[in-house]
Amino acid sequence: MELQILFTKEQPKYVSIYEQIKGKIIQQQLLADEKLPSKRKLAEQLHVSTQTVQIAYEQLISEGYIYSV
Repeated sequence: MELQILFTKEQPKYVSIYEQIKGKIIQQQLLADEKLPSKRKLAEQLHVSTQTVQIAYEQLISEGYIYSV
């Protein structure tokens, strides 16, 4: 699955990733137990560091939107 993330100048990139994935989950565009791209793959796709994706994923995990296996 490819995610299309739009970045804005007003917020950090990890916030954009977090908010857009969270929005897709709330709108049920991402379904329960649907696998997200790995941190490395998403970072390559979005041209950001893996740390940026990691921060976004950790925030989603801490709020219960996703889980890690």
